Amino acid sequence: MCDDIFIIWRTSKRETPKNDEEKEEIDDFFAELNQKEERIKFTIEKEKERCIPFLDLLIKREGNQLITKVFRKSTHTQKYLDWRSNHPKNIMSGVLKTLLHRAHTLCDKKEDLLEEMEILNDVFIQNGYPEKSVKHLIQNSWSDEILKMLKKAKKAEASKDIKE
Repeated sequence: MCDDIFIIWRTSKRETPKNDEEKEEIDDFFAELNQKEERIKFTIEKEKERCIPFLDLLIKREGNQLITKVFRKSTHTQKYLDWRSNHPKNIMSGVLKTLLHRAHTLCDKKEDLLEEMEILNDVFIQNGYPEKSVKHLIQNSWSDEILKMLKKAKKAEASKDIKE
């Protein structure tokens, strides 16, 4: 079994470690973790150029903030259910809707969201989806996400009222 853990390790207020001792602190920490239980082994991946991929996120440091957007491995094929396959059309539309929801959820910046939507537009058209349907689903995703946010806020408010 393999699980993923994301740790933010801060050695100082500086952008980059001052010396090798600061760089080695996290390596020492992982070495100690790996001695605790022989069946559990930890690996480490460090940021490069202020970015690090984690699961389907690309996390970028900008000042004191972590900015996220959708990440795909270089080996990702962009293949999804082909529109001409023998699947119900609502299932195939659901694939695009799910990826649009992921984009809305993971992209912190509007330009990253728009870029992701353009990628999805092109990919799904390449997978045989009718252009008109793809554009319609992308356009509707904006209002769908706003409705989800409003429902979530209303539910949180109702929950708050019950606790009081």
